[in-house]
Amino acid sequence: MNCDHMWIFYFTMLFIRCLVHGNMTKQDSLDICSKSKETLKFDSLSEGQEPDNRIVKLENGHTYIYTMDGSNPDDVNSAICNAYMIGPYTTECGVLLTLLGHMANQPCYEQLRTVEQLGYIVWSGVQNMSNILCYRVIVQSSDKEVEYLNKRIERFLKQYRKELDEMSEEKFETSKDAVIKLILEKEKKLSETTQRFWSEIATRQYLFDRAQQEAETLRGLHLEDLKHFFDRYIAMNAPERRKFSSRSVGKKEDNKPAAEPEAGASASASEEADAVENKEASSNRGPGYEAYFVRFEEDTCARKAVPETQKENAEEEDTSHVVNITNFNDFKAGMGIYPNFAGRRIDQTYDSYNINVVYVRKK
Repeated sequence: MNCDHMWIFYFTMLFIRCLVHGNMTKQDSLDICSKSKETLKFDSLSEGQEPDNRIVKLENGHTYIYTMDGSNPDDVNSAICNAYMIGPYTTECGVLLTLLGHMANQPCYEQLRTVEQLGYIVWSGVQNMSNILCYRVIVQSSDKEVEYLNKRIERFLKQYRKELDEMSEEKFETSKDAVIKLILEKEKKLSETTQRFWSEIATRQYLFDRAQQEAETLRGLHLEDLKHFFDRYIAMNAPERRKFSSRSVGKKEDNKPAAEPEAGASASASEEADAVENKEASSNRGPGYEAYFVRFEEDTCARKAVPETQKENAEEEDTSHVVNITNFNDFKAGMGIYPNFAGRRIDQTYDSYNINVVYVRKK
């Protein structure tokens, strides 16, 4: 393909998305866009032809599992990423998920990494994929199978829900104030402000006052709102729980399988097997850590792990519909997708930010 053919193939129909940020007037910015159109001499794409990222819509009450071998056949590490899809971004859902991610981050790391020592990498946090929200937990381990890691993640989430029940309003308000402070933190560089503006333009959301809206919404939330959010989207068997578990399996002969009770074993035998696993995970932490799980409490100095002396209740059975994915492309082709949520396609001037958003289409 020569240059002429490439030009015809790629540049006969285009659309321009432009951000000018800095010491320029509104008219100067519009002149730049006009000059680009005149120079390139292209026809505009119709609205349906503009490229767009679309996210697969997982079904409520389903757990999707995609397992693959690691890319390096000699690597003993296995890894799991559990993603819990929340759904389309709204200000309330966004701030509740941000708050949950902030509050659960350190307890997740301390439980799965420090106490249980599942592996070197333990991470939890929030993800916004083309305005679709999800909560993720990632664990990498050299000596535990991925299904065992999955069970420990679910065990942590169950225990953290109990922590929310025991949490005081004062502690919740402290966490809420910390998140508000992070949201409203001013950019230190012009490039950071530019990146924030461009993110709003690229996703076609245009919420240039997003931080102010989120902070205001967060101020009006209560601990019960966070509990309801958790019970709706994250908790096992929640009515709108949609879980995608991506698993990478390391060198099989070097992976130590997790202890499992024999078929037909009693509930007490199953609990004893769990206890053995937890004792092994904490054996090098000294006496007093023969715990079935640990509970986190906060003192005035730092967060610390405290052994819980009582046994856990019997494990809740996961009643979700499990889908084991064998062909990822076929899976995506057979699923629905979220609609395009970029509905603010109008010329707008944001006077408080000196921002002008203009879509120019060739008639």
